[in-house]
Amino acid sequence: MDKNGAVAHDIVLKEQKTGKLKKIPLNKAIRDVLTEYIDSQEDVDPHMPLFPSRQGGSSICRWRARQILSAAGKMVGLKRIGTHSLRKTFGYHVYQRTGGNLGLVQKLLNHASSSDTLRYIGIDKEQMDNTYLDLNL
Repeated sequence: MDKNGAVAHDIVLKEQKTGKLKKIPLNKAIRDVLTEYIDSQEDVDPHMPLFPSRQGGSSICRWRARQILSAAGKMVGLKRIGTHSLRKTFGYHVYQRTGGNLGLVQKLLNHASSSDTLRYIGIDKEQMDNTYLDLNL
């Protein structure tokens, strides 16, 4: 939230592995959902984490977020879902929607190499070969 209590247009994350700050813009749909969530909470403090731990003061950990996602996924019939699978799915969909812009996906996921990114999002050699074979120019 910003200093006026409104949902900010960006979130800033500190990446655990690198310690780098990453600024991510939030689209209108996400801002609307966050506004609804915040409005449903009592005594919202803009300086507190959006999703506090049960102990208070700090945000939920990655493990707890995975538990919550897994339980929600099971409620809608998904067997295995977590924070990592959402990250991989995000990368895969960006790759597909941008016509295979591997450089963009690599940068968004903060990967060191394009081969790491391809492996991470599940694009394998067979899929790449089939793409070449299906082309008839």
